[in-house]
Amino acid sequence: MHKLYNVLIKNLKLFFFIIVFFVSANVHAQLIDSIKNCLTQKPRFNAKFDNRNSFVSNSRARIFGVKAGLEYNNHFVIGIGYNFLNSEIDKEFYSVVSANDTINAKLRFNYISIFAEYVFYDEKKYQLSIPIQIGAGVSKYTYSLNNKIFNYKNKPVIIYETALLGHYKIIKWVAIGGGIGYRLMILDNPNIDQQFNSVVYVIKVKIFLADIYRDIFVK
Repeated sequence: MHKLYNVLIKNLKLFFFIIVFFVSANVHAQLIDSIKNCLTQKPRFNAKFDNRNSFVSNSRARIFGVKAGLEYNNHFVIGIGYNFLNSEIDKEFYSVVSANDTINAKLRFNYISIFAEYVFYDEKKYQLSIPIQIGAGVSKYTYSLNNKIFNYKNKPVIIYETALLGHYKIIKWVAIGGGIGYRLMILDNPNIDQQFNSVVYVIKVKIFLADIYRDIFVK
């Protein structure tokens, strides 16, 4: 099972980087001019929640994010976010009180990020975009002992993440979509023997709340 996991991850990494290479080659020439043009438009507030699926070592790890920022011309968004591990990943350690006892500690991984997302293809019901984010935070274990919460192996981390996302509008207000990307640990926690570098994949249903509001309340 472990060998199958490693083969799957390596193939997904290769697949993702090939996609990003060709997309970047086609987009790069127009990217700077397009973003400059977007920034000349009046921005509007943008906020969203997101769930990204990934792995920590061999365990599935869902990352939940809350993001807010400014959206320009429906094609470029920049802002800040808060992200945290939303999956139960436990590990047993020997107690510092008694070497014969063990404690069950939970892995924590959270960070504040600066993000940007550029929509490079937007045609009728289809949309493709490339989000990137860089974040700083901590990874650690926490455990409860004598009704107190303790942090263990607490160290700072820095992450970089990018992806290729897309969606298809079923109706005006609702779309289904997905994407694939990669999380790279620029600064990892040397005290935690877990692999945080990982393929990231997204499966989502997107509801366009702003469009609903404009269609119903704005006359």
